[in-house]
Amino acid sequence: MRRIGLLLLTLLPSQIKILLYRWLLRWKIGNRVYIGLSFIDAKRVVIGDDVRIGHFNRFQHIPKLEIRDKTVMGNRNTFVTIPASSLAVIEDAAPSLYIGKDCYIMTGHFFDVQAPLCLENSVTIAGHGSTFWTHGLDYRKNRLVAQPIVIGENSYIGSNTLFVPGARIAPNSIVGMGAVVTRSFDEQYVLVAGSPARIVQHLDREAGWFMRVLPSD
Repeated sequence: MRRIGLLLLTLLPSQIKILLYRWLLRWKIGNRVYIGLSFIDAKRVVIGDDVRIGHFNRFQHIPKLEIRDKTVMGNRNTFVTIPASSLAVIEDAAPSLYIGKDCYIMTGHFFDVQAPLCLENSVTIAGHGSTFWTHGLDYRKNRLVAQPIVIGENSYIGSNTLFVPGARIAPNSIVGMGAVVTRSFDEQYVLVAGSPARIVQHLDREAGWFMRVLPSD
Protein backbone atom coordinates (compact mmCIF):
# COMPACT_ATOMS: atom_id res chain seq x y z
CA MET A 1 0.00 0.00 0.00
CA ARG A 2 2.85 2.39 0.75
CA ARG A 3 4.29 2.02 -2.72
CA ILE A 4 0.88 2.60 -4.29
CA GLY A 5 0.52 5.77 -2.24
CA LEU A 6 3.98 6.95 -3.28
CA LEU A 7 3.13 6.24 -6.91
CA LEU A 8 -0.03 8.32 -6.65
CA LEU A 9 1.94 11.17 -5.08
CA THR A 10 4.24 11.10 -8.10
CA LEU A 11 1.38 12.26 -10.32
CA LEU A 12 0.62 15.40 -8.30
CA PRO A 13 1.96 18.88 -9.10
CA SER A 14 5.36 19.51 -7.55
CA GLN A 15 4.38 21.90 -4.76
CA ILE A 16 1.41 19.80 -3.62
CA LYS A 17 3.38 16.57 -3.37
CA ILE A 18 6.24 18.34 -1.60
CA LEU A 19 3.77 19.54 1.03
CA LEU A 20 2.48 15.98 1.41
CA TYR A 21 6.00 14.54 1.59
CA ARG A 22 6.75 16.95 4.44
CA TRP A 23 3.46 16.36 6.25
CA LEU A 24 2.82 12.65 5.74
CA LEU A 25 6.35 11.26 5.57
CA ARG A 26 8.24 13.88 7.57
CA TRP A 27 10.77 14.32 4.80
CA LYS A 28 12.97 17.40 5.11
CA ILE A 29 12.64 19.34 1.86
CA GLY A 30 14.02 22.84 1.41
CA ASN A 31 12.76 25.91 -0.38
CA ARG A 32 12.21 26.41 -4.13
CA VAL A 33 12.46 22.67 -4.83
CA TYR A 34 10.91 21.19 -7.96
CA ILE A 35 10.13 17.47 -8.30
CA GLY A 36 8.70 16.31 -11.62
CA LEU A 37 7.01 13.01 -12.42
CA SER A 38 9.60 11.01 -10.50
CA PHE A 39 9.00 8.09 -8.13
CA ILE A 40 10.70 8.41 -4.75
CA ASP A 41 10.55 5.39 -2.43
CA ALA A 42 12.85 6.23 0.48
CA LYS A 43 12.65 6.20 4.27
CA ARG A 44 14.82 9.10 5.41
CA VAL A 45 14.96 11.99 2.96
CA VAL A 46 16.77 15.33 3.15
CA ILE A 47 16.60 17.65 0.12
CA GLY A 48 18.22 21.09 0.24
CA ASP A 49 17.16 24.39 -1.29
CA ASP A 50 16.84 25.05 -5.04
CA VAL A 51 17.04 21.37 -6.02
CA ARG A 52 15.44 20.36 -9.32
CA ILE A 53 14.52 16.74 -10.10
CA GLY A 54 13.14 16.13 -13.59
CA HIS A 55 10.74 13.50 -14.91
CA PHE A 56 10.73 9.69 -14.76
CA ASN A 57 13.57 9.32 -12.27
CA ARG A 58 13.18 6.33 -9.96
CA PHE A 59 14.45 6.04 -6.38
CA GLN A 60 13.54 2.55 -5.18
CA HIS A 61 13.97 1.10 -1.64
CA ILE A 62 16.52 3.77 -0.63
CA PRO A 63 16.87 3.76 3.20
CA LYS A 64 18.67 7.13 3.34
CA LEU A 65 18.59 9.78 0.61
CA GLU A 66 20.28 13.17 0.86
CA ILE A 67 20.49 15.76 -1.93
CA ARG A 68 22.14 19.08 -1.11
CA ASP A 69 21.43 22.63 -2.38
CA LYS A 70 21.23 23.65 -6.03
CA THR A 71 21.64 20.18 -7.47
CA VAL A 72 19.94 19.50 -10.81
CA MET A 73 18.84 16.08 -12.05
CA GLY A 74 17.58 15.43 -15.57
CA ASN A 75 15.24 12.63 -16.62
CA ARG A 76 15.10 8.83 -16.49
CA ASN A 77 17.83 8.17 -13.93
CA THR A 78 17.50 5.09 -11.72
CA PHE A 79 18.67 4.62 -8.13
CA VAL A 80 17.92 1.15 -6.78
CA THR A 81 18.44 -0.85 -3.61
CA ILE A 82 16.99 -4.33 -3.30
CA PRO A 83 14.38 -4.73 -0.51
CA ALA A 84 15.70 -4.77 3.05
CA SER A 85 14.57 -8.38 3.52
CA SER A 86 17.04 -9.44 0.82
CA LEU A 87 20.07 -7.42 1.93
CA ALA A 88 21.24 -10.28 4.16
CA VAL A 89 22.43 -12.11 1.05
CA ILE A 90 24.84 -9.22 0.25
CA GLU A 91 27.82 -9.04 2.58
CA ASP A 92 28.56 -5.55 4.00
CA ALA A 93 25.41 -4.06 2.51
CA ALA A 94 24.79 -0.56 3.93
CA PRO A 95 22.76 1.30 1.35
CA SER A 96 22.66 5.09 1.33
CA LEU A 97 22.74 7.78 -1.34
CA TYR A 98 24.39 11.18 -0.90
CA ILE A 99 24.46 13.84 -3.63
CA GLY A 100 26.28 17.04 -2.72
CA LYS A 101 25.48 20.62 -3.65
CA ASP A 102 25.85 22.01 -7.19
CA CYS A 103 25.78 18.54 -8.77
CA TYR A 104 24.41 17.83 -12.24
CA ILE A 105 23.11 14.39 -13.21
CA MET A 106 21.97 14.27 -16.79
CA THR A 107 19.86 11.53 -18.40
CA GLY A 108 19.47 7.77 -18.28
CA HIS A 109 22.11 6.81 -15.73
CA PHE A 110 21.87 3.79 -13.40
CA PHE A 111 23.00 3.73 -9.77
CA ASP A 112 23.07 0.48 -7.77
CA VAL A 113 22.91 1.55 -4.11
CA GLN A 114 23.71 -1.51 -1.99
CA ALA A 115 26.60 0.30 -0.26
CA PRO A 116 27.11 4.03 0.34
CA LEU A 117 27.20 5.88 -2.97
CA CYS A 118 28.53 9.43 -2.63
CA LEU A 119 28.71 12.20 -5.21
CA GLU A 120 30.57 15.02 -3.50
CA ASN A 121 29.91 18.72 -4.21
CA SER A 122 29.97 20.00 -7.80
CA VAL A 123 30.11 16.60 -9.49
CA THR A 124 28.72 16.29 -13.02
CA ILE A 125 27.47 12.96 -14.35
CA ALA A 126 27.31 13.94 -17.99
CA GLY A 127 25.63 12.57 -21.06
CA HIS A 128 23.76 9.25 -20.94
CA GLY A 129 24.12 5.66 -19.91
CA SER A 130 26.72 5.55 -17.13
CA THR A 131 26.35 2.77 -14.56
CA PHE A 132 27.56 2.62 -10.96
CA TRP A 133 27.62 -0.79 -9.26
CA THR A 134 28.20 -1.07 -5.50
CA HIS A 135 27.82 -4.84 -5.28
CA GLY A 136 29.15 -7.83 -7.15
CA LEU A 137 30.37 -11.42 -6.82
CA ASP A 138 33.35 -12.33 -4.66
CA TYR A 139 34.13 -15.70 -6.21
CA ARG A 140 36.54 -16.59 -3.38
CA LYS A 141 33.75 -16.37 -0.81
CA ASN A 142 31.04 -17.50 -3.25
CA ARG A 143 28.81 -14.63 -2.19
CA LEU A 144 27.74 -11.14 -3.18
CA VAL A 145 29.62 -8.31 -1.45
CA ALA A 146 29.03 -4.56 -1.35
CA GLN A 147 31.60 -1.76 -1.45
CA PRO A 148 31.05 2.02 -1.58
CA ILE A 149 31.62 4.28 -4.57
CA VAL A 150 32.84 7.86 -4.07
CA ILE A 151 33.15 10.54 -6.76
CA GLY A 152 35.29 13.38 -5.46
CA GLU A 153 34.33 17.04 -5.42
CA ASN A 154 34.39 19.05 -8.66
CA SER A 155 34.82 15.98 -10.89
CA TYR A 156 33.34 15.37 -14.33
CA ILE A 157 32.19 11.89 -15.39
CA GLY A 158 31.79 11.40 -19.13
CA SER A 159 28.99 9.52 -20.86
CA ASN A 160 28.71 5.70 -20.82
CA THR A 161 31.21 5.09 -18.04
CA LEU A 162 31.14 2.00 -15.81
CA PHE A 163 32.11 1.98 -12.12
CA VAL A 164 32.68 -1.28 -10.26
CA PRO A 165 32.22 -1.81 -6.48
CA GLY A 166 34.81 0.08 -4.44
CA ALA A 167 35.84 2.47 -7.22
CA ARG A 168 36.79 5.98 -6.12
CA ILE A 169 37.71 9.13 -8.01
CA ALA A 170 39.73 11.91 -6.35
CA PRO A 171 38.43 15.49 -6.38
CA ASN A 172 39.09 17.66 -9.45
CA SER A 173 39.24 14.75 -11.87
CA ILE A 174 37.78 14.06 -15.31
CA VAL A 175 36.71 10.56 -16.36
CA GLY A 176 36.58 10.09 -20.13
CA MET A 177 33.62 8.70 -22.04
CA GLY A 178 33.35 4.91 -21.98
CA ALA A 179 35.89 4.41 -19.20
CA VAL A 180 35.68 1.30 -17.03
CA VAL A 181 36.74 2.35 -13.54
CA THR A 182 37.90 -0.74 -11.64
CA ARG A 183 39.94 0.77 -8.80
CA SER A 184 40.55 3.90 -6.72
CA PHE A 185 42.35 6.95 -8.09
CA ASP A 186 43.80 9.19 -5.37
CA GLU A 187 45.61 11.76 -7.52
CA GLN A 188 43.80 15.02 -8.32
CA TYR A 189 43.76 17.00 -11.58
CA VAL A 190 44.00 14.00 -13.84
CA LEU A 191 42.16 12.60 -16.85
CA VAL A 192 41.18 8.97 -16.29
CA ALA A 193 40.19 6.95 -19.36
CA GLY A 194 40.24 3.52 -20.98
CA SER A 195 39.24 -0.03 -20.12
CA PRO A 196 40.39 -0.66 -17.50
CA ALA A 197 40.72 3.02 -16.67
CA ARG A 198 44.15 4.56 -16.04
CA ILE A 199 45.57 8.05 -15.75
CA VAL A 200 46.26 9.26 -19.29
CA GLN A 201 46.93 12.96 -18.66
CA HIS A 202 47.70 15.44 -15.88
CA LEU A 203 45.49 18.51 -16.09
CA ASP A 204 46.07 22.23 -15.68
CA ARG A 205 44.85 23.27 -12.22
CA GLU A 206 43.88 26.71 -13.59
CA ALA A 207 41.81 25.35 -16.50
CA GLY A 208 38.33 26.82 -16.92
CA TRP A 209 36.50 23.78 -15.52
CA PHE A 210 38.34 23.90 -12.22
CA MET A 211 38.04 27.71 -11.88
CA ARG A 212 34.37 28.03 -12.91
CA VAL A 213 31.82 29.90 -10.80
CA LEU A 214 29.32 27.52 -9.16
CA PRO A 215 25.66 28.26 -8.35
CA SER A 216 26.36 28.25 -4.61
CA ASP A 217 29.30 30.71 -4.90
